[in-house]
Amino acid sequence: MTEKMSDSQMVSHLRTKAHWTRPQPWTDIANRLEELSENSSTEKEQKYVIITTVSAHRMRYAIPVSDLDSDDPIEQIEWAKDSVTMEEAEEFSQHWLGETVSDATILDEKEMLELYDLDNDWAASWSKEQKLNYVKKWKREKEL
Repeated sequence: MTEKMSDSQMVSHLRTKAHWTRPQPWTDIANRLEELSENSSTEKEQKYVIITTVSAHRMRYAIPVSDLDSDDPIEQIEWAKDSVTMEEAEEFSQHWLGETVSDATILDEKEMLELYDLDNDWAASWSKEQKLNYVKKWKREKEL
């Protein structure tokens, strides 16, 4: 017994059949199925709350004064700051300061998926169903 195909899998499958003889009727069937599945999903379409946050860490670096090419304390500090800014220094310690919510809004499924694609180019090859399944797993499991 074969597994039932989703609408998007069926559309993809039908589009591959277009080369068998001529594009019609396969392309027309795929287009109509896609249209029907989109229309039926808009009736019960999920909405999503999108929350944007900024996560902050306090970082510290320790640079030996003897490694700097100056005896002037002001220059030593400036050179050390430049080394950190240029990402030449390894961190000494860090402390997470938390997350701050910068904005929140509600998007429909189409808008949410567009934002998902924009933010997650690594998942560009994922199907719509894979993306929705990923988003549905939003709740973290409680640590014991």
